[in-house]
Amino acid sequence: MTFINIIAAIAAKMPYTVYRLRFFKHFYKIPKIKGNLSTFDSLYQYVINHGIKNGSNDRWGILADKYASRFEVERLLGSEHLIPLLGHWENPENIDFDALPDSFILKTNNGCGTNIFIHNKNSINRSAIINQLKKSLQFPYPQLTGQLHYAQIKPCVIAEKLMLQGNDSKSLTDYKIHCVNGEPIELYIFSDRDETNHFDFTMKAYTPQWREMPEGTNPDDVKDQPIAPDRPEWLDEMLDAARKLSAGEEYMRVDFYHIDGQIFFGEMTLTPDTIFNKCYKPYQRAMRYILDLIRKDSQLTTSL
Repeated sequence: MTFINIIAAIAAKMPYTVYRLRFFKHFYKIPKIKGNLSTFDSLYQYVINHGIKNGSNDRWGILADKYASRFEVERLLGSEHLIPLLGHWENPENIDFDALPDSFILKTNNGCGTNIFIHNKNSINRSAIINQLKKSLQFPYPQLTGQLHYAQIKPCVIAEKLMLQGNDSKSLTDYKIHCVNGEPIELYIFSDRDETNHFDFTMKAYTPQWREMPEGTNPDDVKDQPIAPDRPEWLDEMLDAARKLSAGEEYMRVDFYHIDGQIFFGEMTLTPDTIFNKCYKPYQRAMRYILDLIRKDSQLTTSL
């Protein structure tokens, strides 16, 4: 057993400590984590506790799996909302690079930030890419992040079509829709994301009606504001897709892209990075708004 696997075995038994260490790494302080829905004062407390509670939830594993989740999306939305799949392999050494197009994207299904963007396969180092993918597949992501439901995933590599928007943007615009009990509550729009740095991007926040939420506000603060003039004509379709995918889950973030007039699924996230991503720090009122809705719906369900 390697040293990292020994650490992972220990970490699996103490997920709260793992989260505290991860939080300290980003914010240089130890957070209050334990409690219950009635005592939480931050969304990250809920996300951490709800995630640990569902660490052995098989369905959560399917939804987090970047390969298996495709079948759930196809069932609920249709295959036209899936980025075309070019192949999948359990062993990166079996990737048939010659059969793949000149450009594509490789990623592992069992973690975060493992995307490898291939713009010209004739200029890549195939051995280096294979080794990188092997390391990603073997990395004990569930244990070392506290997101134990990822341990339910059977690791593999997938290749997808490299999607482009055809404008000056550095990356696809990512529409991240936070849903509570199957209803979209807030949208965070990520753009100009750096291919080599998963956390380097610009961000704007909106209500489902497309009222912009400046930093320090929540949906109630802007409910009397006019709808932003750039409201997408396809927004209702995307929101409806988010409702279908998040139905049955107390809290979920669903991500989409809009490319050439078509809505494409990105991922479903049950433990989103609102905990550690510093870009959300100015949006704590909005995050608290989500927590309050979860709490309200939970109390309503309990009283029925």
